[in-house]
Amino acid sequence: MKKTIKKMTIFSVILFSLASRSIISKAFDFPIKENINNDKVWTIKFNKEITFDESVKKQISVTDSKGNLLPLLISLGSDGKSLIVTPDNAKYSYGEEYKLTISDNIYDKNKIKLKESSSLRFKVKQATSDVSKYLDAAKQNILAGDFKQVIENATKVLESDTNNVDAYIYRAYASARLYTSIESGFEDINKAIELSPNNLIAYSVRGYLYYRNHDSTKSTVDLNKGILSNPSSSAEYLIRALANMTLKNYDESLKDLNAILEANPDSADAYSGRGAAYLILKEYQKAINDFDKSTSIRPSYYDYYYKSIAHFTLKSYDEAISSITSAIEQADVGDISDEDLSISYLRRGEYYINVGEFDIAIEDLQTALELDPNNTDARDHLTYMLGN
Repeated sequence: MKKTIKKMTIFSVILFSLASRSIISKAFDFPIKENINNDKVWTIKFNKEITFDESVKKQISVTDSKGNLLPLLISLGSDGKSLIVTPDNAKYSYGEEYKLTISDNIYDKNKIKLKESSSLRFKVKQATSDVSKYLDAAKQNILAGDFKQVIENATKVLESDTNNVDAYIYRAYASARLYTSIESGFEDINKAIELSPNNLIAYSVRGYLYYRNHDSTKSTVDLNKGILSNPSSSAEYLIRALANMTLKNYDESLKDLNAILEANPDSADAYSGRGAAYLILKEYQKAINDFDKSTSIRPSYYDYYYKSIAHFTLKSYDEAISSITSAIEQADVGDISDEDLSISYLRRGEYYINVGEFDIAIEDLQTALELDPNNTDARDHLTYMLGN
């Protein structure tokens, strides 16, 4: 009867008997325990006092289903015969399976060693309906481009499940897209990587954050890892291409962009990126061709703007005016700042000057200055043209 009772209680506390020559006589891998709370504290009990120091803490480990080690807090129980195992600064993830391993390098006070190691597998109960609901909502928010709502829903998930790697990744990605929350984005993505060091998607997101933070060298390092998670995904290739562009690694950038277009000939982002690369390389007609393709797939303020620069450089002034006008029209659709829109009116004013349309040019330059009083180029042009 005693043996039966031990097996029934072994999952609330893990029990080991200290024999005369060993703490346990043989290793034992316990059956998996289901439906464990995500804040579970494990107690490993022995029937004799054990020696406890920093080295003992290294003999206890918890890994998730992907083999990632979880940070743990391990302390000696007040009776001197137990070890208390708690996840450090986090909780177990809902629905995840873990393995708690006790190595054989644990000794009693008489320096008698565990004969063999043992392990216990346990599966954390599924998330509550609210956690699942908010996590699914965050995914849909990403697809819809509603990044403020992504942060709100991911935060609700983390209020209930502080160890939810996906929620940290979603919130970090949203922070990168919003651009105003880069610092908090790094905090989230570093937490995700701490919890799941082998999560290559997390490295992709951190690579994007580095790119947005103007650290293209670190960006490419993380993106190289991220691409391993999904070699067929274009997102990582695109960001790496842009990062390499800022590092002036144009050949590498074009290689990635061409690879995207081979896999997906309708990628507006890839045509846009390649057009920008060609513009920097002063291959203006190639840039125009790519911007024509990108804007035919997805009209974009910036693609029209840069296409106008290419046309103007080739002295195709009418085409430059047409393109910059499309950019200004597109500003009503996109989230374009007054400062950026001011630059477009400045450019169109300059284009009109080159075709002798001075009255229209003055109107555009005045609009540019109204949108951004700090636009010194617009002010200088007006001062020269109006003589005041």
